[in-house]
Amino acid sequence: MFFKIKPYFFIALTLVFLLAMGSTALKADAGDFHFNLASLEMSKLLPEIPGGSFQVKSLQEISGRTAISRLDQAGLERGFVVSLAYLLGQPEVEAPLEYPDVKKENNYLALEVARFPDRLHGFFSVNPLSPYALVEISRCVKLLNLPGLKLHFSSSNVNLRNDVHLNQVKKVFRQAAEMDIPVILHFRNRSENFGRIDAEIFISEILAEFPDLKVQLSHLGGWGGFDRATEEVFRTFIDAFAKNPQLDKSRVFMDISGVIITDELAVENGLQSTSLLERWKAAEMLREWGLEQVVFGSDWPFVSPRDYIRIIREKLPLTQWEINILLENDPTERFLGEEIRTPNLNILKLFLQEGIDYNAPMSVNF
Repeated sequence: MFFKIKPYFFIALTLVFLLAMGSTALKADAGDFHFNLASLEMSKLLPEIPGGSFQVKSLQEISGRTAISRLDQAGLERGFVVSLAYLLGQPEVEAPLEYPDVKKENNYLALEVARFPDRLHGFFSVNPLSPYALVEISRCVKLLNLPGLKLHFSSSNVNLRNDVHLNQVKKVFRQAAEMDIPVILHFRNRSENFGRIDAEIFISEILAEFPDLKVQLSHLGGWGGFDRATEEVFRTFIDAFAKNPQLDKSRVFMDISGVIITDELAVENGLQSTSLLERWKAAEMLREWGLEQVVFGSDWPFVSPRDYIRIIREKLPLTQWEINILLENDPTERFLGEEIRTPNLNILKLFLQEGIDYNAPMSVNF
């Protein structure tokens, strides 16, 4: 009897294994939901701007065509592409014409997105502590017709434990909620003790106060890798949403950009490589949070989307079926709605001038 059922046993076992592993082919509408664009003038500055993963790179213009090429190489259909204008408001950057420089870079993003309206969705950016933040948000939505906002707490030196910072940031998030634009947020700041308290403030003072706000937290709430601070923030979000049914998880996504760091990426970008234990912790917490609320992002030029998909498949201890869920999640409609704001190239060309409104030297001094 044993020998008669043995072949069927192995067939059944094989089927179970294949179901668990899943296929590596992605759905046609999968995307990269954290991809940076930069004008030629901005690209010249990136190696000189203090901090971040761009310091050691010599970069060319990161255009919409660059994004499309990288998406195609990875077999991805669409992308959320992000302006790096927020870097011009970084405290260490001296820019006598800071706001005009910021407008130039956000204008550049709008022009590039307008060339590929079916595949690229643009997230303009600003330092939320700047005096022009609310004006620029309004301009980018109403004049440029861009659908989303990127904020970077570390580059902008935001600390929510500072009441002045918290009050100003709340004005920005209130405006985003009222204008119905989602925010891609690099949440981690520069503080060495950043972690649980910061996450609790954000959840209670911002997410709970603005129930219509839609947010995507980059790097699972950290700044790359899966260190103590990232784990602490992610755990705080998991526990808070599990305990409070009033919090709407459907409007909060985590993106996995920069979380799984190989030795090669660690050498190039200065982050610590993600250990096996950290990868196991990340995988278990991703399951707890819910894989359907996690999206893929490469944070290019940190790493190409094709290479990061390979790294995730090889290094993140989830089944291929689970990884496919993560890679195929598409927040576009939930974030941007059925009628997506899209810049019109012909209209932009009527009032934006090359050399004046975009793609002209910045006023930055180093």
